[in-house]
Amino acid sequence: MHSSIQPTNHHNGQRILLEQIVRGYGCEDPSSILIAQEGSVRSNPSEDAYTENSSRLVQLAKISFVGDKIVQSGKSFVDEKIKEIIGKHMKQRQNATGDPVSQDEMEESLSQDVDFMKWTEAKERMENGTTTTATRGEKWKFVLVDSPVPNACVSELVPCTIFVTTSLLNTFTTNDDELALILGHEVSHLIHGHGSEAIDTETFLKTMEVLMLSLDPTEGFLSVFIIGAISILHRFLSASYSQHHELEADEMGIALAARACFDTRIAPLTFQKMHQHHLESNRELYGSADTNRRGISDFLSTHPPSLERYEKLTQASMEENPEKYRQTHCNKIKKGFFDSLGKSKVTNSSSTT
Repeated sequence: MHSSIQPTNHHNGQRILLEQIVRGYGCEDPSSILIAQEGSVRSNPSEDAYTENSSRLVQLAKISFVGDKIVQSGKSFVDEKIKEIIGKHMKQRQNATGDPVSQDEMEESLSQDVDFMKWTEAKERMENGTTTTATRGEKWKFVLVDSPVPNACVSELVPCTIFVTTSLLNTFTTNDDELALILGHEVSHLIHGHGSEAIDTETFLKTMEVLMLSLDPTEGFLSVFIIGAISILHRFLSASYSQHHELEADEMGIALAARACFDTRIAPLTFQKMHQHHLESNRELYGSADTNRRGISDFLSTHPPSLERYEKLTQASMEENPEKYRQTHCNKIKKGFFDSLGKSKVTNSSSTT
């Protein structure tokens, strides 16, 4: 694999935000991150990216290779949803009047469709990373973060960017199929707009807290109890939303991986590894593998148990697997991927300095 390492001129605000995110993933030196732009590198199948001894450039090429295909799959998925809704509206209008549907009529009809607006916003996030025109046409970026914390993330705060830590590649993934399922899950969060929903929930709770405190007739005596109650409500609502979001992203994520022709029948094994890692961690912390010891903390966990997810995804893979899409989406995704190769640059973390 041949890669060019070049500095990138980031806007100062974006640089600071990027540094904060990678530090949050346990990266002590943000200048060490590697960045590949969409379609920039080719991955050599003979080079192993899933061990502690793997070259970081090889790992970067791998997340770029797999990530490119998942992004293409996500864009295709969203486009199909939009086309389905448009077709449904057109058919309904034609059946009602028998006349051709005008553009104005179509636009009026679609503007009142909640699902159409949802998928249109998803298309904006996938193509631009934002619902504004500020970053229109921006290429996706894949960021390899040198960190002992296994994690992967797609955030609306940093448009069109997938973050993957070296520890995730070393600990929980052993092949492209497992990585594809994880990245499909993360891209699904973006498509669903889960980040925006979390912000809306946070705003609602903050507003309710201010309102209740302003109505406190005891001049502060009840405020302590109000703040405590809001805090508990916040934790329960956040956990409920997060668990729902995770399962929702799992459901779409496995479809995105299958449509990109990754083997979703073996990919869920990565969640079995996470479950085993969880048991081993419990033994170290509590002297027991019994997950029930954690009690309410499990209920407040932002992620459903990995074993439960493994079982659900294994069941889902019976339907969502590459054989279902072999003659349709696989070829489209492959063509889109190869069309995008060679259009961008690979950069290292001097981009953050």
